[in-house]
Amino acid sequence: MIKQFTAGVILALALGAPLLARADDQPSPAPAGAASAADLVAAEKALIKQSQNPVGNLGVLPIQPNFYYGQGQYQRTQTVTNVQPVIPIALSKRWNVISRTIVPIINTPSSVPPSQCNSTIGCPTLTGFGDIQQQTYFTPAKPATVTWGAGPIFQFATASPNLGPVGTHQTAAGVNVVGLIMPGNFVIGVLGTQLWSIGGSSPTNPAVNSMLVQPFINYNFGKGWALTTAPNITANFAATPGQAWIVPLGLGLTKTFRLATTPMQFGVQYYSNIVRPNLAPSTQLKFVLSFLFPVKRRYTGP
Repeated sequence: MIKQFTAGVILALALGAPLLARADDQPSPAPAGAASAADLVAAEKALIKQSQNPVGNLGVLPIQPNFYYGQGQYQRTQTVTNVQPVIPIALSKRWNVISRTIVPIINTPSSVPPSQCNSTIGCPTLTGFGDIQQQTYFTPAKPATVTWGAGPIFQFATASPNLGPVGTHQTAAGVNVVGLIMPGNFVIGVLGTQLWSIGGSSPTNPAVNSMLVQPFINYNFGKGWALTTAPNITANFAATPGQAWIVPLGLGLTKTFRLATTPMQFGVQYYSNIVRPNLAPSTQLKFVLSFLFPVKRRYTGP
């Protein structure tokens, strides 16, 4: 497992580093007005930290392809591309609300045995949408040493029928919370969600009782580069004993840069599931391309 983990990290960094390195060649935007170089550097550092804050006052459009290796009886690869726009809204002078919608586009391998696969095109795959989630966080508008947010989460039974058991095919609701600190070059925190089904269950669509805990650590070491880890630790409390938990271990590298004047991020991460159910993937390779939209407006109501 350790050898597999180390090899995956090296592969992820090798794939991502050449593309990220190009960002260093991008010219910096011309200073606006009388802003000093120090002011511009400080503003860029603040932007990077806000992008690593799940409830930051920053619009973000991430596109996140995930490759899950070693899934199922025949150790095949599943691809899940998450499109998850984050929209901050100034609710009042004291409160902001952060909307995060997660739309998964899934390409999953067929369960047919290798002997039935076409020798030319290989085994077939199925493509469709997964269950869409809507996360909402209410968070204080005034900065503090500890940043936090909490609110409801909803999951909708939007999984394509052709994907079979990939989606829950259940409507669910619950709570999500996040807390973080930003000492020095670090952004450190944890995000958690808990979902329960609200539409009943059936033998083919069992009730949802699932939890996600995502600890995250980002270390920013200059020029837009950051070392990061943000594993999605999940528990399916409706599963049979011994088959509930997935615990990944891994890390990645992220680069913040500008395309013309538009701030963007590109990152690559690799995780190995050190605890997993029998047919769950063994490893995950994640790429993230994010468009960043700094929020310049503030609440102007009474």
